[in-house]
Amino acid sequence: QPGNEDDQKSKYIEELGAEYVVAFGNGKNDRKMLKKASLGIAIMLEEGCAVETLLNADIIVKSPVDAVDLLLNPKRLVAVLRT
Repeated sequence: QPGNEDDQKSKYIEELGAEYVVAFGNGKNDRKMLKKASLGIAIMLEEGCAVETLLNADIIVKSPVDAVDLLLNPKRLVAVLRT
């Protein structure tokens, strides 16, 4: 149903088991989903990315392909998340 898409996406992540979810997004309605997921990846496409979404992401990439490549190359993922 229309409205509250951010809450609907967040609830879906919970139902899946947030600790097992990697979420991709760029819209304002993705912010809660990215924060709730075990790994939240903001994708900065040509249309941009909402600031709230950037602030709730663990990683920012420039394309969906880059996001998937991170998952396929765990050493890159570790390098990005290293503290």
